[in-house]
Amino acid sequence: MNIENSFSRIVSYFHALSNESFTYNNIIIEPYEKLIITENVFRSFTCPENCGACCVKCSLIWPESNELQNLELSPQTINGITVNFFEDKQKYNKINRCAYLNLTNGRCNIYHIRPLPCRFELFKFAHYTSKNKVYAHVALPGRGWAYTRITGVKGNLCKIVPYDKNLTLSHINDLQILQKWMEQFNIKNDVDKIINYLNIGPIQTPLVIERNLTVKSFEL
Repeated sequence: MNIENSFSRIVSYFHALSNESFTYNNIIIEPYEKLIITENVFRSFTCPENCGACCVKCSLIWPESNELQNLELSPQTINGITVNFFEDKQKYNKINRCAYLNLTNGRCNIYHIRPLPCRFELFKFAHYTSKNKVYAHVALPGRGWAYTRITGVKGNLCKIVPYDKNLTLSHINDLQILQKWMEQFNIKNDVDKIINYLNIGPIQTPLVIERNLTVKSFEL
């Protein structure tokens, strides 16, 4: 079974937040002209027990080793800078659920060290390449009705709820983690502007960040 490469997903986050071009897999990735942080980033959401619909089998990657078994060294190179990460490709996992999902209650057994893609499951970056812009917003999974819970019932249980300051603080913490990853590869970014916006909120006006698209070339 082919499973999702979580680092490629993380690179898509880098692309959304970068304000300068960077190279990955010998491809120059240009920043979007506009990054729009919609006002619905101040929405909150629930994650009820007995669901686990989002927690499918995928590769998981961390910037340092931890208490988990089955981690493999996973060097990643961006901008000619190689950083050693640690990856669990879940080769041993024979089902389509994440190996760390508690199949009894639908909770994450490693929530305290959950990887980045898990942190950005509902805080999303929507890429509109043809319009050269990217949006950040909070939204439920698309086609959530088709997801399968641990009970075998279709449809995820998460719901959008009003503003919760603690969840916004959690988003800020996750963005700071993401920013540290970007800084390891010398990727200039607009994370600080987003964090400032989140600290001001909730407000009803989106944050629009327009980039100066000065091309920076790298040796491939």
